[in-house]
Formats: sequence, structure tokens, C-alpha cells
Amino acid sequence: MDEIDTCMKDSIESIYRELKRRITHARLKEISVDVISKYRAGDHDGLAFYAAFLDSDDSAGAGKLFARVIQRYHPDKLNAILNEIELHYRAGNVEELAGMRNTFLFEMPARRISYPDMPPAGETYAYSDMDFGYAERAARDDEMQAEESFDEYDGSAVDEEYGFIEAVNRLFFGNLDMAISMDDLHDLEGELDLSDYDIVDLKGIEHCINLHTLNLSGNNIRKIEPLASLTRLESLFLSGNAIRNIGCLAALTDLRELDLSFNEIEEISVLQKLDSLQYVNLLGNPITDSGTIRELTEKGVLVISE
Repeated sequence: MDEIDTCMKDSIESIYRELKRRITHARLKEISVDVISKYRAGDHDGLAFYAAFLDSDDSAGAGKLFARVIQRYHPDKLNAILNEIELHYRAGNVEELAGMRNTFLFEMPARRISYPDMPPAGETYAYSDMDFGYAERAARDDEMQAEESFDEYDGSAVDEEYGFIEAVNRLFFGNLDMAISMDDLHDLEGELDLSDYDIVDLKGIEHCINLHTLNLSGNNIRKIEPLASLTRLESLFLSGNAIRNIGCLAALTDLRELDLSFNEIEEISVLQKLDSLQYVNLLGNPITDSGTIRELTEKGVLVISE
């Protein structure tokens, strides 16, 4: 029995020393640079490679997958990771320590994919303890959907432009001759994924007041004011739209995760009002408000920005 205890103690000591030695800012930065590169390139399989170490659902959309991965591997998380190691060591949790070794000390892919829109080596990132940014700009489409003026939603969903109601009907009923009602929208709970549905307007979404996770990435949305009614939202993914004004997000005080990447947003001061915010992705926006990014970072928010 004593011999087994000695072997277990030696194993814990060995893993603990290895984790403390090898999990560094440099290691996390190496992983994060690759993760962000894959996200920018739309490499879902590349993101899934990292998600596998976290037991995350690799079938999730790219924005959600990226959020899960980057929040675990970002260099700003180093102190939290080291504290986690220390707690497991003191508790003698050898299985947890071994799990962290698998999570952080895996072998990076030997063959790295070279993306045409990535900058030359040595110019990939500009990193400091206060920020984690990238100088390169993502390629954007030259032509965007023309802004339209919309009437109030009357429940009939007969707009010429493809909207939220049409997308929900397609998601739940397919080609069946049925339509979702206002009561049905009220009853929607939990998570709703309408990414890549070519949605232009959000009329009707204001009735979905019981959602906590909403994915609207990869659509053609310009105006997001109806989202102000969804005050129970905790995770919101809006990547790859044509959004400029995000002032309505001030009402979403429970938001913890927010993906605004690849839009047309310049002003982000409203994010300072979101006291529950833990993570925001701002990549691919022409943001001029560096002061807000700095203040969010100082508050402990994980900000992914240019």
C-alpha cells in the first residue's frame, strides 16, 4: 500500500512539474495565433482539432466553436490555468492533472496550413499583457445588401426580403405548409441556431424572450434593434453580417459571450454597460474605440480584436 502511495505521489509530482514548466505565455500564444488564423480562414476542421481536447461539440458553428477554444487557450488565461493546476496538485487529483496535460501539452500539427490573407512571418500579431490583437484585416465582400426600410411585423411573414420568421419556419417546418405563431416564439427556450440562413431583417425575433443562446452568424443583417427584447440572452453570435450600430445591446445585461466579428462596427462604448460580459470577439471590424477595448480588458473581459 505504501508503495502504491509513493508511486502515485511521484506521478503527481512529475505531471505537476511538467505543467508548471511548459504551460507558459509563449505556449498559449502559439496555440491562440493558430486558432485565430483558422477562424479567420473559416477552417472549421482546424478549430475542431482544438475543440477535441476540450470535449466540445465539434458540430457547432465556427463562431461558437472559436469562442469555446479561444477562451480556454488565450494567454490572458494563464494565471487562471496555473491556479487550476495548483488546486489539483494540492488536492492530489492526478486524473485532473493528467487531463490538463492532454489539454495543453499536445503536439501541434507538424504541417501548418498557409493562408493567403495571412501576413508574413514576424508580423502575425502584436501582443501585450493588456491586449491580444492582430494587424491583418480579414477579406471582406465588396458588395453588401442594400439597406431596406421595413414595416412592422404583423405575423404574416410576407416580406419580399428573407427574414427571421421565414428562417424559423424553414428550420422547424421545412417545406410543410405551416407557419410559426407568436405563442410558438414565446415558447422557444434555450438555444436557437439560425446561422447561414440569408436573413436580412429580424422582425418577429423580439417575441423570443426565453432564449439564452442565439446564433445569427453568416446572414445579411444590418439592424439588430429587435434583439433588445431578448434580455435573458447569455450568448449571442452575430459574426459575418453587415451590422454597424450595436447600441441596443445595452439592454442585454446578462450577456456573457458576444461575437461581433466581421461586421462594420466602429463604436463599441455600449459594451462597457454589460457587467456580465466575459468574452467579446471584435475581429474584422473598423473599430476606432481602443479606449473601450482597454477598459474591458482591465475589467477582465477577454477581448479578441485587431
